[in-house]
Amino acid sequence: SHKWTFMSTIWHDFSRKSTARNPSRPHTRQREHIMRAADVLVNEHEVIMNVIDAARNEAVRISATGKVNTKRIRKMTEFFRDFVDACHHGKEEQDYFPRLEARGIPRVMGPIGCMLTEHGIGRDEVRGIARALDAIEQGDSGAAPELARHLQAYAELLTAHIQKENEILFMMGDNVLTDEDQADLVHNFNITEEESIGHDKYKRYRTWAKQLDS
Repeated sequence: SHKWTFMSTIWHDFSRKSTARNPSRPHTRQREHIMRAADVLVNEHEVIMNVIDAARNEAVRISATGKVNTKRIRKMTEFFRDFVDACHHGKEEQDYFPRLEARGIPRVMGPIGCMLTEHGIGRDEVRGIARALDAIEQGDSGAAPELARHLQAYAELLTAHIQKENEILFMMGDNVLTDEDQADLVHNFNITEEESIGHDKYKRYRTWAKQLDS
């Protein structure tokens, strides 16, 4: 979409300037004894990508066969809403991004603003997945192409989004956050996790995602 292209251009321009100023790689060994906030988020990204890969493959299967595994995709939709958005994005939006902004990383026309916009686009795609799935479950087999389209769009969005965070934003964060910031953020992540979906549900989602076959 036009919005996606525009935000990608802003991100590319900003990240290129940032990398030129600060060429060090993320997660350097100087502070490896410190649990970083980004370590938590990167670990969750790995869990999320297991489900994203499976969702992408579901889109391919639907496009090829017209058949929809409604139970499997319903569970994915719940995961996207609960684990990805409420919990993982909650940690970023309530805790991590505000701390980065407080340490000088810009929101407006900067990387944080880009990430927030992409979170919003992702929510739109998940709503699209849910609408199409509802229609199929009510007997409208013609909604299958729409379901495949939203699954594919969400998979592409999240794959690129996670890559930008892992390879650029978290590097920038490690360069500005103090050890105290890192410890505080990890502590706050635990609170956000419990308040958003609860630790038990969080663990169940992680187990399900890791065991999910593509």
